[in-house]
Amino acid sequence: MVSRSDRFLWVWLAMLVLIFVLDCFVVLREMRSPRLVGSIFVATGVGLGAAIRQMRGLWREKFNTETLIALLPALGEAEVRKVILQLLGTLGKR
Repeated sequence: MVSRSDRFLWVWLAMLVLIFVLDCFVVLREMRSPRLVGSIFVATGVGLGAAIRQMRGLWREKFNTETLIALLPALGEAEVRKVILQLLGTLGKR
């Protein structure tokens, strides 16, 4: 499961790099029309920022989940129940 999610991370990163490279290519090609360049920066800048923010949150959640899975065998039944109830409580707050 971990290696599969790592592959998804690399796919996301590759897509972001591709978008950035295409953005640079179009900007260099269309330097004579500043309105188009500005529109490109606005469109891709907002999209890239949102994607990076989402990826960061997903990466943090992935790390927390993997850490919890690694700790579960060392916990007793009562502690596991408390952890699950705490997780369910935090899911309701989102």
